[in-house]
Amino acid sequence: MKGFERLVTEVTKVVPNIILVIVYHPLVTSCPIFHMLPKASVITELIVRFTPMFLDIAKKFKLPVIDLARTFNPHDSRDYGSTPIEPSNRSGLYIAEMARHIIRTFQFGKEDAKIYTGLVSDPDGDESNWRPLKAEVIDESFKDLEKYRTSLNKHMEDGRSKVKSACVIS
Repeated sequence: MKGFERLVTEVTKVVPNIILVIVYHPLVTSCPIFHMLPKASVITELIVRFTPMFLDIAKKFKLPVIDLARTFNPHDSRDYGSTPIEPSNRSGLYIAEMARHIIRTFQFGKEDAKIYTGLVSDPDGDESNWRPLKAEVIDESFKDLEKYRTSLNKHMEDGRSKVKSACVIS
């Protein structure tokens, strides 16, 4: 934690308006053994355990956080590129749109830290109008790892229910 805090301190001296990003799940609808990936449950637990570090730093520096673990659908190959660990052009647009929204609306250094998750598009399907689905103020309730774990697992289950797959190992 101290190393990460020192890194953010140094970066904000040069670029004060930074956005922290929580990593996304690899695609879990491909056969993980083929790609030498751990089970989805192992990756979920790693994300859960590292997330408090990001949220604590975000609170301290009043920074926004993009939570890609609860944005990408790890059961939908359209969110991934040529391998299960690369974002696709589509998910690259998710990241760009979320960053653009945050840069335009978040008051860096003044506003309390927020975590942004998910995307919603224009009702007509215009992907250029994607917007963050949810922005939550990072408060003490985020110290409860079980709350985040439950939210992440729900996101995973919601994603699984929306996509048919021939090979899911979780």
